[in-house]
Amino acid sequence: MAKVITVSRFFPSYHPKKGEPTLFIEKIYASMADNIEGFQIPNDANDYWDFHEYYNCTSPKHHTIRLGKRWKTGDKASIRVWGDDINPKSGRKGAYHSKQITIAPDVEVTVYNVELWKHGSDFFIGQKVNENTHTLLSFGEVARNDGLDFDDLKEWFKLKEGVIIEAQIICWNKNLKY
Repeated sequence: MAKVITVSRFFPSYHPKKGEPTLFIEKIYASMADNIEGFQIPNDANDYWDFHEYYNCTSPKHHTIRLGKRWKTGDKASIRVWGDDINPKSGRKGAYHSKQITIAPDVEVTVYNVELWKHGSDFFIGQKVNENTHTLLSFGEVARNDGLDFDDLKEWFKLKEGVIIEAQIICWNKNLKY
């Protein structure tokens, strides 16, 4: 059974771009169209993406970054977004209230365990080699492959000086290697 990954259609309330579209659906489609033979957009997703944004997409979203360590390479992911319906019990809509819409076929993922941290005005992402050593990845490259720019990724995680965040890069594009 596939594990669920829910991606945001809009930037979160704490982000400087609060409420603006992320275009993650279009960016995921751009990644999958080049990577999955016979890729088809599910009918349920038709109301949640924009063909023109997809067609003009210059920064595909090849992966997502999640806190913790709940994924492993070979897991199947079901990629979803929150719908626009109103929950009859709460009367609210949007994230955590609406039904989830599956936006892509289940896909096998490759997982990279990483740590993110801030030192001074610099931001880092690395794979732990031992207690004191990391293989550093390019923060800008990881941001780009996540469908964001450097500043957007930095703001998404709100990294604080001296705090190391354990996370995983969950990658559905087989052509991408870290």
